Amino acid sequence: MLTSTMRWVIRSEQQRALRGLAVDHFVEDAAARLRRHWPATCAALGEAGLEARIRRGISLAARHDIHDNAAVLRYLNAMFALGDGFASDARYPWAAALLGDTRLDEHERMERVSAEVSATLRAREVTHGSI
Repeated sequence: MLTSTMRWVIRSEQQRALRGLAVDHFVEDAAARLRRHWPATCAALGEAGLEARIRRGISLAARHDIHDNAAVLRYLNAMFALGDGFASDARYPWAAALLGDTRLDEHERMERVSAEVSATLRAREVTHGSI
């Protein structure tokens, strides 16, 4: 009986292609979720605009060391609620502080950001009526 151990080598081009497939799948999943929660915004963006905004959000989240799919989804939700630049917007000083808090992992940071987004939206509703 012949036994052999075979090693598979994945070249860098193949690794990039696999990462691209994973990102494409994430974009599709994120788009479906965002359409459910932000239907008017997503309809106004159209398919190409929605995909572009999601890909921009992935890039913006990565700048804050947010890479896990669940954390990125929360980041995207914050973007849709407060605007793409919420992380550096002077109206939301808590965003930069929370996103830059290196004592917290990405999930804890995004959990706290999500809580602040919810509080911000509730405050707007009380001040201005239903959003």
